[in-house]
Amino acid sequence: MSLGVVPIHSRLSSIQEWFREGQHGLLVDLDRNAEIASILRKALTDDTLVRIISSNNQQYVKDNWSAEVVKPKALEMYHQILTGSH
Repeated sequence: MSLGVVPIHSRLSSIQEWFREGQHGLLVDLDRNAEIASILRKALTDDTLVRIISSNNQQYVKDNWSAEVVKPKALEMYHQILTGSH
């Protein structure tokens, strides 16, 4: 996601808890070959959609997974573990 690619995920995955189709990537049913082919075609030919998803994903990673965001959370978690506080 941080590299600007368009993720294609199975609808069965728990990824749907935060993943929004068309906003963060594309979803497919793994048992539907025609749908998989259609989604792959879409990802390869719809430049506007790819730009939108790419931009959304790069921002999502920056907002949620950058070192500036993760480091304080990790330090707090380690502090809680070491001190036994919750």
